[in-house]
Amino acid sequence: MFSPSQKVQDLQRFRQVLRIVYEEGSAALLDEIGQIEHFPFHKRIRASRQEMPGPQRARETLERLGTTYIKLGQVLSERPDIVPERYAEEFKKLQDSTPEFDPDVARRIVDEDVGMDNFSRFSEDPMASASIAQVHAAKLENGEEVVVKVRRPGIVEEVKEDLRILDFLAHEAENRSVKAERMRVSSLVEEFGRWTRNELDLTEEAQNAAKFKENNSERENVYVPDVYQNLTSERVLTMERVRGSKITDQPAVSEADIGRKQLVRDSVEHMLRQYIVDGFFHADPHPSNVLVLEDGSIAYLDFGMMGREVRDRRNQMATMLVSMLNEDLEGYVSSLEEICYMDEGYDRQAIKRIARRNILEAEKSSFGDGGLLSIVMSLFSKTPEYGLHLPNTTALAAKSLAVTESIGMDVAPDLSVESDLKPVLKNCLRENNDLETSMETFASDVIRNKDVLEKAPTQLQNQLENDADTTVSVEANRDGSLLPAAALLTAGVLAYRFLPRDLALAISLVLGLGVLTRVF
Repeated sequence: MFSPSQKVQDLQRFRQVLRIVYEEGSAALLDEIGQIEHFPFHKRIRASRQEMPGPQRARETLERLGTTYIKLGQVLSERPDIVPERYAEEFKKLQDSTPEFDPDVARRIVDEDVGMDNFSRFSEDPMASASIAQVHAAKLENGEEVVVKVRRPGIVEEVKEDLRILDFLAHEAENRSVKAERMRVSSLVEEFGRWTRNELDLTEEAQNAAKFKENNSERENVYVPDVYQNLTSERVLTMERVRGSKITDQPAVSEADIGRKQLVRDSVEHMLRQYIVDGFFHADPHPSNVLVLEDGSIAYLDFGMMGREVRDRRNQMATMLVSMLNEDLEGYVSSLEEICYMDEGYDRQAIKRIARRNILEAEKSSFGDGGLLSIVMSLFSKTPEYGLHLPNTTALAAKSLAVTESIGMDVAPDLSVESDLKPVLKNCLRENNDLETSMETFASDVIRNKDVLEKAPTQLQNQLENDADTTVSVEANRDGSLLPAAALLTAGVLAYRFLPRDLALAISLVLGLGVLTRVF
């Protein structure tokens, strides 16, 4: 185990964090993770008599601790699988708002990094002010309207030190608590740290916006603002200004050239495609970040917090949702097991009972009845009790989908889950697993695992030769035949991409036989 001096650079801040936690009535928590030893004896005695603080006191503690801890509380508010639901609900009250800093300081930072001479106008009063940055309206020399996000001075050092403290405390908790270890608390803090550090570097947000725009470039009714890369740095982000209405502003939305049901269908479909098909999704789709334009398009803003998910889990999540709608209990539970981490105490029968109730709730449900994702989230909140733990990236995606669905419930509560969402899920699965994608994945796997595949026959032969009762002989093929196999797969991919579908399918099948011949 590490001492604070080995992991934490600012011991004064570390002691301040412990003191605030103690003063706010959480001494029992400090005792549980082995940090009460940093206090005098009489305070340790008092700690042994305290209980865990209630939800409101816990929220107030996070607020007093500052930016990093408020952001952590906001993440935990969407993780009822980690914190009790009453705490999660209380943490939703946490606001990431900070008094604005001097606009002259903002102008100085902009001038130092990208040059104020590129702007014909720069507003004195910020449009918004948050803990990481504040946003100013501006106009370029060519007359284009933009928004300029400017990072708050001194915030990088503050946040990074708090992340080091959190990392230390998370590892200490896992060393002393089986529950913390099973919940992979250090992994959660590590992932949270990655998201937060990315938010500190505005060039990361610029890259996220560019990637997001590329992914959605051929999709209808999606708008992603342009980023001015030449006017962007680690401390400054310049982006096209988008004028629209919050998706929850129903009077304003009703004037857009789109019906409310279609608007909700589009917003939910966009999020499902971001997650299932792209594996790169907007992880903070609250109403201020999702605007409706006059033509009915949905515009996304703020790309500081984006999620990434591996393809297998995306497929399993989609399959899980389809299984629920198909009333396929075994498929629903099996997909859940593939998504989650499983510990020794896994109780499959208990999970099946909860899943069965989920399926009954989902039957003929509409958004007004609670929504599909809210039903799934209720399952996720119960799985740790029975030995299943959700990966952090999947939890982030589920949260984003649930937020989008929740907004939809307000806008179009009579939208049907069965008739409106099921086709979207099936199309996403089909698109994510078409022949071209599958062949590309297989070809990549063959090349990446070339050495393993070539050594496997020799290893198998050695194992068989050690068994006196076995007369089977296997010889390794070491003539480099896997490279031609990969070439055949690549040819199949090119055929599928550039030739008519039926012809490409026939060619791919023939090439597939060639692959099997070369490999085996």
